[in-house]
Amino acid sequence: NLLQFENMIRNVAGRSGIWWYSD
Repeated sequence: NLLQFENMIRNVAGRSGIWWYSD
């Protein structure tokens, strides 16, 4: 599921403080 994948990426990026992923 693409939405779940996006949420996972956002979650990981948020915890590591690295915002390499955005809409």
